[in-house]
Amino acid sequence: MKDLDTRPVTLRLTSRIDGEETICQYEGRYRYKGGNHLIVYTDYSGNDVTRVGIRADEKTMLLHRSGAIKADMLFDTRKDSQVDYDALYIKHRFILHTDSYRLVRKEQSLSFYMAYRLHDRTGHPPIKGEQELLVTFSDAGYTIDL
Repeated sequence: MKDLDTRPVTLRLTSRIDGEETICQYEGRYRYKGGNHLIVYTDYSGNDVTRVGIRADEKTMLLHRSGAIKADMLFDTRKDSQVDYDALYIKHRFILHTDSYRLVRKEQSLSFYMAYRLHDRTGHPPIKGEQELLVTFSDAGYTIDL
């Protein structure tokens, strides 16, 4: 795959947290650079705005949020990571354990899947989550080199 200029994309995020499913759609930008898939989009939830940046490769994904929600989540099946989550003045620290991560490249899209658990070492059951992110290229005729 070659390094490319930024491209418009449509993102469909399906999120399941403790069995409750949410589906959101966003418009964003994509770039492939230095072996990484880079994606940015804006999440408008209610009257709040969160900018989201993603850097992903075959083994890991870093999800960075800034704005109404602030958090960095590193999805990596090889190690746990710390998440400092700050949303609407509520702050909490979690340990993120990634159970599964995969990236699937198709001709005009990328698909990311993560299954994970967040726990806070308080003895409460962990939060179990899954996310599927489908990134579809909006450029007519644009395809990914497989």
